[in-house]
Amino acid sequence: MTWNVAALVLLGALCLVNLLLTVAVIRRLKEHAELLSERARPEMFSKSAGDPVGEFTAVTTAGETLSSSELPPLVVAAFFAPGCQPCEEQIPQLTAYAARYPADGPRFWAVVFDTGADPEAVREKVAALDGNVRVILEPPGGPVARAFGVNTVVPAFVVAGDGVVRGTEGTVDMLPDFKPAGV
Repeated sequence: MTWNVAALVLLGALCLVNLLLTVAVIRRLKEHAELLSERARPEMFSKSAGDPVGEFTAVTTAGETLSSSELPPLVVAAFFAPGCQPCEEQIPQLTAYAARYPADGPRFWAVVFDTGADPEAVREKVAALDGNVRVILEPPGGPVARAFGVNTVVPAFVVAGDGVVRGTEGTVDMLPDFKPAGV
């Protein structure tokens, strides 16, 4: 009988040690997975609120020249890419958002990353943004993206005022509600 009790106690101790080791391994795997996901996912923005907008010059699809030296008092810059499903969902929201504001309100720019892979997809993006949104075509990581601190992760939205980044967001519904002048 003593032999059975000793075997049971030993078996119970082994099970407890096994359980503790399993919990430790699971905890370590979770930490490792978090580290890997952070390393694999590039940061969306290299600038944050308070950072100055860098220098750039760009030409819109309508032929208008935009530059950092003539930055409007308030601008919302949106960054999209052809073939990007989240971008497809955000474009109609951006045009509706921009339509809420009068001509003397914030300016809206859409930067479409032209990868050269699918010119028709780029044309469709530009056509979808037609209205009071100025459209700029540039390669990923181009001068406007660098100036606003947007890496190649899209969609991305930057609010800038007085030459300084005021905020960064990943969706239109997270953008601020601007009050009309004089209110």
